[in-house]
Amino acid sequence: LDYWYDTLSTLYHNQETIETELYEKRRERKEEKRNREEEREREEREEKRVFLYDITSVYLEGKHCPLASFGYNRDGKKGKKQIVVGLLTDEEGYPLATEVFTGNTNDQTTVGEQIKKLKERFKAKRLIFIGDRGMLTSARIEEIESGLLGSGIDFITALKRKDLMELLARQEKALQLGLFDQPNLAEFREGNRRYVLCYNPNRKVKDAAQREKLLWKTEQKLLQIARCVAGGYLKSKDKILHRLYKWIDRWKMERFFQVEVEEGKFSYRRKEEEIERYSKLDGCYVLVTSLPPEELSKEEVEIKYKSLSQVEQDFRTLKSVDLEIRPVKHWKEEQVRGHVFLCSLALRITYEARKMLLPLLKREENNHHCEGKSLREIWEDLKRFSI
Repeated sequence: LDYWYDTLSTLYHNQETIETELYEKRRERKEEKRNREEEREREEREEKRVFLYDITSVYLEGKHCPLASFGYNRDGKKGKKQIVVGLLTDEEGYPLATEVFTGNTNDQTTVGEQIKKLKERFKAKRLIFIGDRGMLTSARIEEIESGLLGSGIDFITALKRKDLMELLARQEKALQLGLFDQPNLAEFREGNRRYVLCYNPNRKVKDAAQREKLLWKTEQKLLQIARCVAGGYLKSKDKILHRLYKWIDRWKMERFFQVEVEEGKFSYRRKEEEIERYSKLDGCYVLVTSLPPEELSKEEVEIKYKSLSQVEQDFRTLKSVDLEIRPVKHWKEEQVRGHVFLCSLALRITYEARKMLLPLLKREENNHHCEGKSLREIWEDLKRFSI
């Protein structure tokens, strides 16, 4: 057991070297028919390399790991501390680097280090960084645009609903809700940023149902407060406000309620006009990028952003029966980091295997049947053969 623990520690201490060498070898394979030096000079001079980035949470057993903390849980494991794992991939979803953060780490705070890693370790002088709306917030975008994170950096992300509403207010004449209904993508510019307006009818019902669910949950909490005040259990205005602030914006629903608080009095109502205003954006989303149209069309911007689904697939592979990264039962920090890095190396093998076995793993549209059944079953079949 000590040998395996020592191995994890050794892996972690050599992670940066291994990831860098694997990245270089992947580039060399893609350039094997070209002159390497000339191609690299051309890339540095003209081409921008595309990188995808996202994070997930992984729960741990035990409570003594210094990285373990309670945070936004994506595993649905209540009462379990967790770590946060960041995954950086190339445009095709091939894993390039992983990093482990404490379990209460906020998505957006990890971006700066990842861009620094791309610039310094992977020598990406010009790059396009793609992250979701929780990753590339307005603050992170401003850092990129101001040059605080270096030069030669472009980005693609989506706006949060709150930012979208603010944009609608600023661009009342240029940005009309009817533009979202166009069969072709619409776009406009504001300063150095391009905004691409997209509409997904399949999300319309889902967005409405999600909002109604969160409105109901918020209203149940407000109703509890109203009953406590009416029953005389809550009289002090300060105590009522303390209870109110605990729940009013737990699910980002504060904007949809009008609340009145006095000494011994409490009332609320839904702001139906605001709810109706937001409902018009169901199924709508806006992408924002720093890339000009001559470098990337609006259709290509949407395609690039949707490539983030490849990182989500990598996470499913890490956390499913293929690799089973969770639960993590180590408690020393370097062994936890070594465990995650070991799984990321296995993810690279799985990625290459899926690519090589694609004809066997391709599923039929009508019944989802495929000749190879699944990658895991192929692994099991191969175990029967001796080498």
